[in-house]
Amino acid sequence: MIKSFILTFIFWTLFIIIDSIMDAIKVYTKFIWYKNSKLWHRLKYFRIGFCVATGWCAYGLYLSISGYEHGLFSFLLLWFLFLRWILFEGLMKIIDKKKFVIALQNGIGSGKGFGFGLVTLARYY
Repeated sequence: MIKSFILTFIFWTLFIIIDSIMDAIKVYTKFIWYKNSKLWHRLKYFRIGFCVATGWCAYGLYLSISGYEHGLFSFLLLWFLFLRWILFEGLMKIIDKKKFVIALQNGIGSGKGFGFGLVTLARYY
């Protein structure tokens, strides 16, 4: 919660100073909180009930929303809600079965209404 507030405050401050959404995006992605998102996601995995054994991650940030004009609505979707994605492919070890089952049933993350938080599993033999 505090991290979201800090990131929102930083972005709005950048937007006010720079007066350009795209320039503010470029400056925002240089911040250390964004660059250390790999560590933050690993800690989040642990809270959900699993740890990463091996694999690779890809991170992204939506810079535009197809079908919407650049305006207040798309700005709020992109930045107030922080529509970022992560793709993980690899092996993971379930640490806490109860937490993991709840996360699997409910989805992971706060962007579930926008199609984020989907989990696909396969057994490793």
